[in-house]
Amino acid sequence: MEYRCISAKRLIEHVKHILSTTDTKGIYFREDHFTLNKERVISFCDLLKQEGLTFEWGCESRVDRLDSDLVTIMKEAGCRSMWFGVESGSDEVLKRIKKGVTTEQIRRAFKICREEGIRVGASVMFGIPGESKEELKQTLRFLKEINPDWIYYSAFFGLPGSEMYQTLLDNPKYVHSKWHSLILANSDDKTWPEKLKFKHRVEFIFNVRPRTLLNHIKRMGILAFTKKAFSSVRNRLKTMLNLK
Repeated sequence: MEYRCISAKRLIEHVKHILSTTDTKGIYFREDHFTLNKERVISFCDLLKQEGLTFEWGCESRVDRLDSDLVTIMKEAGCRSMWFGVESGSDEVLKRIKKGVTTEQIRRAFKICREEGIRVGASVMFGIPGESKEELKQTLRFLKEINPDWIYYSAFFGLPGSEMYQTLLDNPKYVHSKWHSLILANSDDKTWPEKLKFKHRVEFIFNVRPRTLLNHIKRMGILAFTKKAFSSVRNRLKTMLNLK
């Protein structure tokens, strides 16, 4: 499989167009693996400084494609946040889904970003076939340890073409229903609807922790935070109460 991305020069042209035609103060580069090509990232950061383009930006990365020097360069060019696919706090689960990283690499990436003042988000997946209650608890404990600024909890579903998709098809107990070609999957101890409830509950509890709230207040200011928090809590509670 080939990973394709646009060049640093072309990316700069897109950035210049956005900044010149909107009042945007920040940009989030929604690319699955922004730091895959280290040379492109360095070139992009150099061009940002050469063009005098100053704005805050964020991106997504894998934890095994970062080092201190690269993060320093990105920080100097305006990078202020980064999302990682953490997926699990269990090395056994990471092996099972063939993530290709370890919990130690995740710790290291978060430490590097913290030292540079980069805010970090963690995307986590649960409800994988075969995942035990203890492995799920490991993930929850791990999240407390690495302490991300944001968290997104994703309930595992079957994606066509993946090995896990065939696992679901071979074990009907895991198939709750289908949505187009996706399989909405039960786990060993939760149905798909129960997984959704668990997802929203965990995210809600994380987002109302004093540590999380204080971090957001420092970043946003009390007035902006209060307005956004009220809207977010209202929507989250509405979603949780409406789940069947």
